[in-house]
Amino acid sequence: MFLFSRCNICCIPFSRTLGRRLNSRCYEQGVRRYSVDLAHHVNKGDTSLSNILIFHGLFGCKSNWATLAKRLTKDTGHTTVTVDTRNHGDSPHTDAMTFDLMGKDIRSLVVDKLGLSNCILIGHSMGGKVAMVTSLIEPSLVDKLIVVDSAPRQQRTSGGESWVMEYINAMLSVKFKENQSPSEMRKDVDLQLQKTIPEDAVRQFIMKNIRKNNTSFEWQLNLKALLDNHDDMIGFPEFQSTFPKPTLFVKGGHSDYILPSDHTEIFRLFPSATIETVEGAGHWVHSEKPNDFLQVVKRFLANKQE
Repeated sequence: MFLFSRCNICCIPFSRTLGRRLNSRCYEQGVRRYSVDLAHHVNKGDTSLSNILIFHGLFGCKSNWATLAKRLTKDTGHTTVTVDTRNHGDSPHTDAMTFDLMGKDIRSLVVDKLGLSNCILIGHSMGGKVAMVTSLIEPSLVDKLIVVDSAPRQQRTSGGESWVMEYINAMLSVKFKENQSPSEMRKDVDLQLQKTIPEDAVRQFIMKNIRKNNTSFEWQLNLKALLDNHDDMIGFPEFQSTFPKPTLFVKGGHSDYILPSDHTEIFRLFPSATIETVEGAGHWVHSEKPNDFLQVVKRFLANKQE
């Protein structure tokens, strides 16, 4: 027996059991209507190879992956495309922010903007969830999937607010002063964030989202949308469909974002998945151990993973 529901954006009936929309024409119209034009940067490579699209994590932006993307293009020949997801970086701000919508954004970028019929997806943390959802709702567009320190489940919290909520509220509480130099502003904002975010490296990462605004500064992130859609961002949609193509999960050895208890769901949704651990890395695997991370990715792309 099929379980039927409706898309909460364009009221398209779809089958949860079959994992596909039943009215493809209506779905195509819905994708174009509700998707946003994502900011992205292209490192051109061999046009005979699949393009690699790379998605940052929550509070990140495409520049976080700029160096690694260039190295990946140089080492493998693949064109790499770093992407700002909605409400991040240079991409548009919208009130709605769900993984279903973000999957539609990616489809529009791949098909309408880049003119591609298939691609390889790499996503870290929240970007990993975006990549997983895109692969599950648009499997024909994805050749291979690489998920970096993320799992298809609700993010665990230790009681009270999640760290995501704490960070958003800390950023919302920041008071930007008029007529400060960039260095003065950074010192001031750093002091304001220290109570909630004690880790210096995390604060520096967060402050990459500050931009100049007339005589003052502002957050480039759409913090209100992140706050309003918090539950969606730390969750993961339910799927009965699967993505059967080659999939790699890369886990940081010091991270708890992918746990043994996640393996059952990972292999249910991604039956061809392999899981590799980069020892000595935490959640930001690609920035903490870039050489080790690239070696794992390149083996997978060349189908030489052990």
